[in-house]
Amino acid sequence: MNFNDLKIRYKIITGFGLVIILLFVFGAFYLYPVITKTSQRLIESRTMQVVEVGYGIVDQYYREFKKGAYSEDDAKEPAIDALRAIKYGNNDYYWINDYQPAMVMHPNRDLEGRDLRNFTDPDGKRLFLEMVEVVNKYQQGFVYYQ
Repeated sequence: MNFNDLKIRYKIITGFGLVIILLFVFGAFYLYPVITKTSQRLIESRTMQVVEVGYGIVDQYYREFKKGAYSEDDAKEPAIDALRAIKYGNNDYYWINDYQPAMVMHPNRDLEGRDLRNFTDPDGKRLFLEMVEVVNKYQQGFVYYQ
């Protein structure tokens, strides 16, 4: 029995099955990367907006310091306290690390002052060292970690 001898409904079912398989392959190799990239861009956009809020808070105190309204230390303290108090998203928070890198501010104060050079994610990425490298090279950017 060859393909031409099959009844029309079997031809339709077979054709439909092939279309489904082709759509699945197309989705797996084309749509999935497109969806993943779009999701990544949305996360980056949201992160940039959150960073702008934090930057605005710090910048307000920095401008007051530059005008002479505060000493540098007196300007840093309320800026840090304001960032420490903010929670956003799904229990996300701000932290500040320096270029060493060491933790300057974290909502969990036990982490403050901690050397972050050897801190790694589950994949072994030294994320804080990479963050410092990105800032030194580009002044801004993203570091993806687990």
